[in-house]
Amino acid sequence: MLDLSEGCLQLAQKKAQEEGVSFTECLRGNATDLRRFKDSSFDVVLLVGPLYHLLEEDS
Repeated sequence: MLDLSEGCLQLAQKKAQEEGVSFTECLRGNATDLRRFKDSSFDVVLLVGPLYHLLEEDS
């Protein structure tokens, strides 16, 4: 799990624990900088939120 907000990560971990779900990792980070992850390292990606802020106007 990746999120900008430490508070959201803590809440997600709490809710997951209550439901008996575990995360391999919970990381604080930004969707615009995913260099820490190897290419093709995900089977599924769920993005919740707008994408307009990820694009640069010049592109």
